[in-house]
Amino acid sequence: MITADYVRATLTKQWDGNVIQNPNMVSNEFSYTDQSKDDAALTLRLVDSQRINDLKEYLSAYDFTNVSTNDLRNIGDRLYENGLIDDHVRGMLASGRGAFDINGHQTHMDEKFNAIALFYEDLQGTMESLSDDPTTCGDVLNISKKTNQVLNAMAYFSKSTRSDLSVRETA
Repeated sequence: MITADYVRATLTKQWDGNVIQNPNMVSNEFSYTDQSKDDAALTLRLVDSQRINDLKEYLSAYDFTNVSTNDLRNIGDRLYENGLIDDHVRGMLASGRGAFDINGHQTHMDEKFNAIALFYEDLQGTMESLSDDPTTCGDVLNISKKTNQVLNAMAYFSKSTRSDLSVRETA
């Protein structure tokens, strides 16, 4: 006879979260530099110097190679409320490590991890799983790429010491 305990045990929602293969990763193909600062600003839909400076000040408290799911959720909420990211990227950031208990509730919310490495490795895994049929999950792949771009733009602004951060203006 199938009992409720049996069903719970076999259909658990528990997941310990993603395991980071390269926890020392600090940059990847989506990383921004002083030479690509304008691209970082455009990734976050920043169009004026004041918004860049406000964001830079807010993000300076964070190190995206040592950040928690709660941190990413709060940052994602703030950026979304200010129209800097879409709801899909916000959701990806809020998922953090992806750890859940048996009932499907997020766990390890305050545990620090390297978000640069985790989200990049997640993207690589998504690309590998889609190699057989890339049309099946194109939206997932695009959201994962956008999340990596946003995360690396935030990392750039969080550690930039430049005082002249601005968006290229054309007449």
